[in-house]
Amino acid sequence: MGTAVRNMILFLVRPFIRFVGYLALKMMKRGWRPDDDQPPRAAASHIAETMAIEPGFSVFHNRTFRDVVKFDALSTTERDRMFNELVTAGMCLTLLCLDFADALVPPEAYHFWRGVRKLAPEEFESHLVGHGIAPSHAAGFRKLIGMRYEEYEELTREVEKVWDVEEPQFQSLPTVAAKRSVARVHAIAIGATDHIRRGKMKPRDPLVDFLRSWLLELNEDIGRFIRDL
Repeated sequence: MGTAVRNMILFLVRPFIRFVGYLALKMMKRGWRPDDDQPPRAAASHIAETMAIEPGFSVFHNRTFRDVVKFDALSTTERDRMFNELVTAGMCLTLLCLDFADALVPPEAYHFWRGVRKLAPEEFESHLVGHGIAPSHAAGFRKLIGMRYEEYEELTREVEKVWDVEEPQFQSLPTVAAKRSVARVHAIAIGATDHIRRGKMKPRDPLVDFLRSWLLELNEDIGRFIRDL
């Protein structure tokens, strides 16, 4: 079988495989017991791969993104650094969403999602190794996520404080969780742009708008996964 045919088959069956995997996750969660960490670990593995790594790869290859950052003129090292920031942004958004999972699920599911939150960084690192990244580099990636998470969490709170005074539409949002959801997308878009630009973010930088649109959609996907699993 030729490579092209094999790739086409994989492309066609991937959605089916993912759907079957999602159903398996739902069944595992339904049978979850507090002393069993396998269902939350499986959910953490799924969310790390599909909500952080895969979207990061997708954006990295997006033509609009590459045009905005003038990708063709960049060195390999600089391209790798930008990829790291994209995947890190996706994972930080995932973790910040999981921090507020209790706003989306019934009380009896709280401890399950606490387990997912705890295991997600570990599963993320494991997936990176599975993608061929050296274990030492994957561990360094995880440390970067820890640093960026603290930064983006603080920036999210700053955005909330400013918008609670200056933005009537933000003030009208019904819950703390809804405000946090909007603020974290904006905060990560700004923070990731600043890192990708090496602190030389432009006024009305188009990269902020591009990343905000991507992260807004990703934020909805993560929330839907948490709510519906």
